Amino acid sequence: MTLFSRLVNWTSTELMKLSLIIVILAATWSLYRLEFFRVHDFTHAARISEMARALNEGHFPVRWSQNLGFGFGMPLFNFYAPLPYYVGAVLFNLGLDVVLVIKLLYLICTILTTWGAFQLGKEWFGRWGGVLAAAALTLAPYRAVNLFVRGSLSEAWAIAFLPIIIWAMTRIVKQQKSGWSWLIFGLVGLFLSHNITTMLFAPILLIVGLGLLIIQFWPVHSKFEWQNFIKVVSNLLTADLMSLGLAAFYLMPAFLEKDLTKFQTTIISGYFDYRLHFLYIRQFFNPTWMYGGSGWGPNDGISFYLGTGQLLAIFILLLLLGTKALEIVRTHKFTWSRNYNFILIGFLVAGLGLFMSLEKSVKIWQAINVLAYSQFPWRWLSPAIVGIAILAAAVPAVLAKKWWRSLLLVLVWLVVVVGNMASFRPEAYLAESQGYYYTDPAKIQSAMSDILPDYIPLQMAEKLVPPQKLWLNPDLGEDNIEVLVNRTHEKLFRIKSLAPVNLDVALADFPSWQLEIDGQKSVKAQGALGNIQVAIPAGEHLIGIVWAGSQLENLSNSISLVSLIILISLKVYQIQTLANDKKNNYD
Repeated sequence: MTLFSRLVNWTSTELMKLSLIIVILAATWSLYRLEFFRVHDFTHAARISEMARALNEGHFPVRWSQNLGFGFGMPLFNFYAPLPYYVGAVLFNLGLDVVLVIKLLYLICTILTTWGAFQLGKEWFGRWGGVLAAAALTLAPYRAVNLFVRGSLSEAWAIAFLPIIIWAMTRIVKQQKSGWSWLIFGLVGLFLSHNITTMLFAPILLIVGLGLLIIQFWPVHSKFEWQNFIKVVSNLLTADLMSLGLAAFYLMPAFLEKDLTKFQTTIISGYFDYRLHFLYIRQFFNPTWMYGGSGWGPNDGISFYLGTGQLLAIFILLLLLGTKALEIVRTHKFTWSRNYNFILIGFLVAGLGLFMSLEKSVKIWQAINVLAYSQFPWRWLSPAIVGIAILAAAVPAVLAKKWWRSLLLVLVWLVVVVGNMASFRPEAYLAESQGYYYTDPAKIQSAMSDILPDYIPLQMAEKLVPPQKLWLNPDLGEDNIEVLVNRTHEKLFRIKSLAPVNLDVALADFPSWQLEIDGQKSVKAQGALGNIQVAIPAGEHLIGIVWAGSQLENLSNSISLVSLIILISLKVYQIQTLANDKKNNYD
């Protein structure tokens, strides 16, 4: 049997699966080489190794990085995107090379993006709508920018959860199975992947939720279903609350303890002032691909192209809708299809995302101060490309003739894949990747710490030199101090001194650290560098410094633990109920 005849005899399901596999391969083909490449943010290996080290030493949930902060440590994972690095740390601890781990994180988020977009497109416009949605989102040029130019792995992971959230909300509104669980999965994944995308997606979430409720419950030919409406809204709200509870261990410190670090001075000033990074409409249509950075004006060294296939899909959709409108005017007959509701939501999501990236939205940015923390207005392209994927999925759904549906489906899919896959590649491969992707603690303390200063505790000195030992006192030698334990979250010394001494520990002070002298809690002080200083009486003493957690962190841990227990209890109850129902039906 020839390949052509085999393709002709393939079922629709087989072709659909093949289409999705091709989409994934088109977005990841650059990863299947031994060499790796440099991106703007090449800190992934350091973050993975620091997370892995902390987990191995029993620090959980991981909040502190031992070697970043110039060897004095900093609470990196209190504030920055822990989920991809938890996954990466598990893979790294299995013995995989760190570059391979990074590639796998790229691959995982791509597969998750494809799957989530397919589920959303299928739910709204049928299976082939799902195929188009998966292609349009997975191969959106902005994803290529994040993965192969900027190296924003966390933002790429966050994007993967956006269609899952919308799909799950749809299932809840339709009162279908598993919607509640998938919504929790999607929201927790988003919360733990990228703070900024979480903040930007919040209004999108509200718009989509209201839109879905209106579509489902707006009384046209029947009275309003109050009972079902209250049930659906309750399920949406409880899923949201459960998700917030599960992610509280991270969200609460991330938003409420950031002022304890240098975050304010490094994140939203100078180059990171949002007013320097608004886009111009023409940039959405400029296909020139570049590997530089963002800057003021329309001539950035980085591309914000929306994609040839994506723009083609929007053009075709507008043409089809315009034709429908002319037909309505001519015949005075109007039938509102359910598909138009979803198309309207797609336009709202895409339109809001694109508008907020333009300077025309500056008054909104000025009125809502918290938006400044997103740094780059073009980050609104994250929700925008989800809206565009929805619109691409709608193209075959507005056509009545099956032949035309198939033709446009194939056309849009091909242009998306062929037109965008070239963007999913690096500028160049490295002959030696260890110069950028290393796990050596000494190099992390020196070179990488200078690149990642954002979450160094606020009181720490500006110029820090990695310490040679765990203490800074030059007059105290190995005969005076013995380091018994030196783990990420725990330090233990035995010190002998003939006179009282102020021990300067090479550890950044932070409210979560608890000092103990001879097993008794004591009050720590701060040294000249902002490090922990301990006043020790003369004699021999055991000095312990333990990550006990701040009150806020311990409260957030408790909320997440209680939420997890409630979730497990609910799932166990659900499983038992289903089992009993099956048994009763069998009897």
